[in-house]
Amino acid sequence: MIERPLAAGERRRETSVVFDDIFPERTGTLTDVSTDWLSLSDSSLDFDLNGNLIEGETAKVVFKTGELGGKEFEISSYNNNTKTIRIKTNTEDDGYITPNATFSPNVGDKYTLIGIKQPQSYITDAENRLFKEVEKSFKTLTRPPYRVEIDEKYMRENAFTLKSGDRVRLKDDKLGIDDMIRVTSVSFPLVNSNQCTVVISDKITYTQEAQTVIDTGKVKEEVKTVNRQKAEAQRVQALRMRQLQGKIFDPEGDYFDPANIKPLSIETLMLSVGAKSQNFYLDGVRIIPNVGDDPNAIQITAGKLIHREVQIEGLGYIWEMGGLTQEGLDPNKSYYLSAKCSRTQLTGQWVLSETPIPTESEAGFYHFNCGLLYNVLEGRRDYAFTNGMTYINGDTIKTGKIGAEFIDVIGLFAQIITVGSDGFVNAGISGLSDEGDDSIRFWAGANEEDRYNAPFQILNNGQLKALRGIIGTFNVMENAIYFGAPNETNSNLYFTPRSLLYRTNMSDDASSDALKSKKVILMNVSPTSQIGIEIQSESKNTDPSRRGPNVGFSTEAYGSPNSNDDIALRVPQGNVQVEGSLGLDTVVQVQAWKEDAGGFRTLRLTYKKGWLVERFWES
Repeated sequence: MIERPLAAGERRRETSVVFDDIFPERTGTLTDVSTDWLSLSDSSLDFDLNGNLIEGETAKVVFKTGELGGKEFEISSYNNNTKTIRIKTNTEDDGYITPNATFSPNVGDKYTLIGIKQPQSYITDAENRLFKEVEKSFKTLTRPPYRVEIDEKYMRENAFTLKSGDRVRLKDDKLGIDDMIRVTSVSFPLVNSNQCTVVISDKITYTQEAQTVIDTGKVKEEVKTVNRQKAEAQRVQALRMRQLQGKIFDPEGDYFDPANIKPLSIETLMLSVGAKSQNFYLDGVRIIPNVGDDPNAIQITAGKLIHREVQIEGLGYIWEMGGLTQEGLDPNKSYYLSAKCSRTQLTGQWVLSETPIPTESEAGFYHFNCGLLYNVLEGRRDYAFTNGMTYINGDTIKTGKIGAEFIDVIGLFAQIITVGSDGFVNAGISGLSDEGDDSIRFWAGANEEDRYNAPFQILNNGQLKALRGIIGTFNVMENAIYFGAPNETNSNLYFTPRSLLYRTNMSDDASSDALKSKKVILMNVSPTSQIGIEIQSESKNTDPSRRGPNVGFSTEAYGSPNSNDDIALRVPQGNVQVEGSLGLDTVVQVQAWKEDAGGFRTLRLTYKKGWLVERFWES
């Protein structure tokens, strides 16, 4: 716990801050690996793993880098003399075993240990790092937000305005603050912009919309890791398909008979469409024919070529491709696009040629065929991709993309269908009844695991959940409904849990008929104001041709059998204020002529809070 002495009149406030990224840990580096890939040595390991095991827990190695990055392996034994960890193999559901010749640990791979008691030295180091971060955070948190009401007269006479993001000097001797602090919010009544209240604070509180933008940026950073895992998984899948090809046999003895390749049909056990060299995909690459509305120009952006079957030993399988812009193409010719990738380093460039280039036709390079740029037809060119592989065996099709005008099936059945791009899911359809009648059927803005926190949801019971939307001409935000401009100052209708605003017109033309008779009604409930419910009514009539009273507020009640029960306005408690003066409780006696008495009599008038409540003639 960190605390400081309280200033006079200051109350104690406690809070907690969680630093998820600080914990006892050690990232090690492999210095030796056995030929069977199961014995891993780390000469810098500075504690006896055997003395830090937890009863009932299984110690594991988690790889952070390398071909096994992200995978966990159980530890079977540890030799403290040689600093060698012995791991167990992993067998997946389909029988695939790691590590193996394709996916194995290597010297230099980084790893960490889980399922063990961390040595005291690591705990102490984490505590020291945590203390430093807490001290840094404490300096900001102990500067509370200041809510300040600015003198209305001062603002008017000096003709200045404040807006969020401005910095003002804050000096507070009691708290030892003398610094330029950010203005985080500015508020004022719609009818008087000089009656200004501001909040100044070093800590910025974001709206949900702003926080969503920030979180989206974080997601994009995480996608880089997800894409890496996706690429490795696809390489494993391609390897398994090649293994399956080699193990296919003919169970009925006639499928390898040439007679079964028939003119009208083909019977086989497995079909592979595509070439090994073309089994790759592109990440971040855009191929733009007709660039600048010129059918004889094409642009290919920089990005990554990720190959599922070809790699440079010791370097990897992801080539960084440069960009290409080519103009002056022959409108009558088609062109082949290939990726010219180095065999010694992970770099490449795009090549456009009139004839196809074989994969291994140039020493020191691969030419991976990517697609075909068609000749000009009706003033434009089209482009077709030729990379990728499709495997068909039994009732299973594995492919990269399905393109069609439409998909015509009798029924498409799945528990969950997800959609997305760039390596992550952002919408989906669910048939699961995991929450009964509140189960989600459609969602958008989140992945499958987080679908119940998605900003858009449609539930089984027909309920719609959305953070914002447009219904007819009305706009719905997270905490407001409005018509017109998306702010209180310029909106025709603005409704929040604390206020209701209606305005007839917001035209800037002072001569318009609408502005000559503008009407404004504002009802505001402020938890920080001494006013319980503030109702403001503005009635503006500047048109001399429109005669009659200009009424700001009117109310009536009628229809009761006893007219005394028709009460248009009731004030159970509180006073009435008119132009700064409070209503009086008083009794006024006046001499007045009373017709039925034939002379002057005393008339007694009783007022409460400025309202006449009783009239009585004295005899």
